[in-house]
Amino acid sequence: MPDRRRLLKSIPAVDKILNRPAMQAFASDCPRQLMTEAAQKAVDELRRTILDLSLPEPDCAIDTVTATAVGILKTLLTPSLRKVLNVTGTLLHTNLGRAPLCRAALEAVSSVSAGYSNLEYDLEAGERGKRFRHVEDLICRLTGAEAATVVNNNAGAVLLALT
Repeated sequence: MPDRRRLLKSIPAVDKILNRPAMQAFASDCPRQLMTEAAQKAVDELRRTILDLSLPEPDCAIDTVTATAVGILKTLLTPSLRKVLNVTGTLLHTNLGRAPLCRAALEAVSSVSAGYSNLEYDLEAGERGKRFRHVEDLICRLTGAEAATVVNNNAGAVLLALT
């Protein structure tokens, strides 16, 4: 049976893990707080493994714990929003981001969102405006409606229609 106290004492300190070359490789592109969080999670995971009597004795070597911390850090740095293929058969799938934007729309969004915009500012009046103003005229011309607005989901549209 492993000596749990000895193993707990052998857990590497977080600052030692942070100073290992494998972790330092991230130092220029990653906030220190995120690196510290990854190292702390690796240490916590090791501690839980040591204390779980049903598990075999874990490897407490600093390189092993650092490798775990690097894996955790890579996971933390990976954006959760990813491009996927829609093979569901549903063209506008609400769980998959709805409709993809065309290239021209993507370029327009990218161009405007790279800096400040007049989203809620009326340039002609020089005062606060309404964000839906940018699409209201387009929708009215397209549909022949007297007025128009945009909501971000079907529930919002139904609520407005019923109201």
